[in-house]
Amino acid sequence: MLELGLDYGCRLYCGGGRETKTILILEEQPHRHGASISDLAGCDVQAHGARYDEAIRRVRSWIASEARLKDAPGPLHIIARYDDVRAWHYERLAARGFAPRDIEEYTMQELLTSMREWIDRRGPLPT
Repeated sequence: MLELGLDYGCRLYCGGGRETKTILILEEQPHRHGASISDLAGCDVQAHGARYDEAIRRVRSWIASEARLKDAPGPLHIIARYDDVRAWHYERLAARGFAPRDIEEYTMQELLTSMREWIDRRGPLPT
């Protein structure tokens, strides 16, 4: 929540064009944010139901809308690529002696580094 508070505060008080900044908030359950945050005016809150494919759909649609993308890859294409990188990541770590639990607890920084390596080897999404 700290990051959201900082981002929202910058939008409200820092000026310099930040007042038009849009914010996407992903929640597991619809309207869950209401219990802890009273005023999210101008923020887009989307529920994903604890499903990564739904989170990908929500983020993809939000980015395509906010950036006014005309030819953005569809959700199924992005999900398939994400499934590919997850399988590659899992197999790579299992071969190096990581147990499934260790792989699940891999740090975000290590996961992002692994994703960057996968992209470097296979290339980004086609445009």
